[in-house]
Amino acid sequence: MYKETLQRSVRYVAVVLSVVTLSACASMPSFTQGEASKAAVAPTPEKPMINAANIQAAFASGKVMQAYTWAKSMKPDDVDYAKSQKFLKQVINPARLRLLRHYKAIAKRAERQKKWYKALFNYKQAAEFSAKPEVFDSNIQSMERNIQQNRLDILLGQRRLEDHAWL
Repeated sequence: MYKETLQRSVRYVAVVLSVVTLSACASMPSFTQGEASKAAVAPTPEKPMINAANIQAAFASGKVMQAYTWAKSMKPDDVDYAKSQKFLKQVINPARLRLLRHYKAIAKRAERQKKWYKALFNYKQAAEFSAKPEVFDSNIQSMERNIQQNRLDILLGQRRLEDHAWL
């Protein structure tokens, strides 16, 4: 009885695996189209159409830097160039600069309070909203050094406590 049930289950698993394998192979273009599919090149995904409406939609959805780069990448001969440049100057740049100043102020305040992690995070945020993020590299590296030094100071204090306890 047990042997028959085991044989039936093995047969069932074999049938299911063969059906799954054949269905996967049937869905592959090389099996269904023959040699012609090997020469065909897969279509590349199209770049999003950059126009003023897409720039405004990106900005409205909170993607300030994406809208900024799209507006900056438009060429003067584009149809919506004037409209996008006006939106860039009147809306995107002021918002980007406000965010930049906000994160930079928080980072400076956290640095003065010696909250290195918070300062590091906010300097990275400020760099993200900056047109020249390399300006913030020295601040970010300085915060990383401060964090490492803080870790070393804590470990040194812990080791001294342990040494004192042993003595």
